[in-house]
Amino acid sequence: MRPVLKSILRLVAELTGRYAVAALIGVLYLSLNALLFSRFMNHLGMARTTMPFYIGAYMLVEVPTWMLCVKIVGLWHRSVWAEIIIAGVIAVLVAQWRTFDYYFWPNFISPTVDPTTKSQMLFWFIFTVMNYLLATHTAALYCWFAWLIKGRKRKNPEAIL
Repeated sequence: MRPVLKSILRLVAELTGRYAVAALIGVLYLSLNALLFSRFMNHLGMARTTMPFYIGAYMLVEVPTWMLCVKIVGLWHRSVWAEIIIAGVIAVLVAQWRTFDYYFWPNFISPTVDPTTKSQMLFWFIFTVMNYLLATHTAALYCWFAWLIKGRKRKNPEAIL
């Protein structure tokens, strides 16, 4: 029973670390959004103000999903690139699952082009790209932090004992 509990605690600690890195990336994104990005997204209207919160809510689902996928793929292949690619694929899939049928597809098949169509298509594109970028940066930063922590444990002679 003790090894099972140790494995569960290790997974909970890893998930907590991933959420902490995601929160760090989220705070950085909110800061950049307030200082820089919001000036270029005025034409999105109210959608530009709600987008960071939706992305943050989706990260609550994306982080454990890509952790699970990384653990499954890790049985065959382990690398930082695999984790980043898995995080990106899951981020795009989640973004498409939530936005494709409302923002993209009806406007794509619409016979007319009006400002609303352009605005919704642009929101779909920006939402997908931002979700992808935030997820891949979170995965890369988590891998870097994990590498730093594991490297320090290996260099510490007391950690070997």
